[in-house]
Amino acid sequence: MTREQLAKKLAKEAGEYLLKHFYTFKPKEKSYKANRTTVTKYDKGAEKIILTAIKKYFPNDAILSEEAGANNKKSEYLWIVDPLDGTRNFTMRNPVFSVAIAVLYLPDMDSKKAEVQHGFIYVPVLKDMYESSLGKGTRLNGKKVYVSGVSKMNDAQHTFCHGQGSGYMSKSGRYNLALKKKRIDARQLGSAAIELALVSSGRSESIVIPGANSWDVAAGVLLVREAGGTVTDASGNMWRLGSQDMLASNGKIHSKILKVFKDA
Repeated sequence: MTREQLAKKLAKEAGEYLLKHFYTFKPKEKSYKANRTTVTKYDKGAEKIILTAIKKYFPNDAILSEEAGANNKKSEYLWIVDPLDGTRNFTMRNPVFSVAIAVLYLPDMDSKKAEVQHGFIYVPVLKDMYESSLGKGTRLNGKKVYVSGVSKMNDAQHTFCHGQGSGYMSKSGRYNLALKKKRIDARQLGSAAIELALVSSGRSESIVIPGANSWDVAAGVLLVREAGGTVTDASGNMWRLGSQDMLASNGKIHSKILKVFKDA
């Protein structure tokens, strides 16, 4: 089994596990991490499904997962895993949650050269599988998809999110306010992976995330790029592993959202 095949299999398997428990979840089952973000035993259950299989089939690969952290192995392959992106939505019986898995290649085991090779985002409630491999385009449920051709900010659908920390929260708030002052609507859906998937399939035009976590965005970055879109950091440079902020768009409006973000 290849890494690509395993990643796709695990995204769906973990997603179906989450879906099974989504309908029976009770609010009292949730708890909080030290940073006050929500976590459930189902985050960890989905993560166990994924990590157990990676360790079985590719025991020497490095792994970075939201709940378990990094296994600190030296390898030219790095798996980045978000077993449940949108945990708070999940606990509210809000169906906007997903599983995101990315496989990166690190030449000479140098993280500065890391390149996303495969990306999978599975949306359990919709049974939507977004997938991409480097140089092969992006697919939704097997059908090739592309970013939209919208070129006007007022015609575009925008989304935003933020990492943990008051600075990131304030920046995203100022960005949203700046758009609203221009009478441009933006939404915060609560799952960065899904927001990136929507850009890749032409269902929205942009997603901006100050303080982006790599497990939230690594898979989606490849989806957007392979669908013809643009992904950068806040300076307009190509997004790379370790970039602090992430802006993704259909490319047609990228310079415009970048300006709004810089000025916010």
